[in-house]
Amino acid sequence: MKSDLNMYATLLSQSLFQGMSQSDLEQVVGHTHFDFSNVPALSPIAVEGSRSESLLFITHGTLTATATSDDHSYTLSETLPTPWLIEPERLFGLTPRYARTYTAQSDCRLFGIGKDEVVSLSSRFDIFSINLLNIYTTHAQRVSRQCWRTPPHDIKGKLARFVSDHSLRLTGDKTLYVKMSTLAHLLGESRLNLSRVLHELTAEGLLAMSRGEVRIPHLEKLLSGSL
Repeated sequence: MKSDLNMYATLLSQSLFQGMSQSDLEQVVGHTHFDFSNVPALSPIAVEGSRSESLLFITHGTLTATATSDDHSYTLSETLPTPWLIEPERLFGLTPRYARTYTAQSDCRLFGIGKDEVVSLSSRFDIFSINLLNIYTTHAQRVSRQCWRTPPHDIKGKLARFVSDHSLRLTGDKTLYVKMSTLAHLLGESRLNLSRVLHELTAEGLLAMSRGEVRIPHLEKLLSGSL
């Protein structure tokens, strides 16, 4: 009984199962195959380019998500909290492959639900189907809105916009691995002006720099007043 209660709480912590009744949860727990696993720190959870065959729910721990540009000129890594659902929009559609690599930053616990089980749950429970649809539409709306926003006019705003557009969440720790000349080109600024602003932001405690690396410990602070 205690284990069932723990499982109900685990499911309700995930947005896909929120709003389900006790009866619904009992049916889900009793008739759904869950793949439980523990992933030790610094081990991969999902790899960019590999096929997405199931929904992966990270329930405990901390993970990082890393993505690299098509020309391999820059990489963005960000820290994610739990609970976290990994790329549900990649389970179906034209490209059912992960867009990022996810690595356990600390020991992580997770469970997976295979694609066939997701289809079954969607057909059996309206609330699950609606929650899944909400996730997909929210993602689509966010992406479609990006190109219509007013471009920032200063370097700080351009940097904040660039990082936020490439991030999964608009808060938390981000690290951009990029050469200064490449970043200046991406932002449409001179290398000298970019360097000056980056040093100013470093002095303000909004970022930290080292060779080929710009770390933003709190993206929300950089975004504040920038966009």
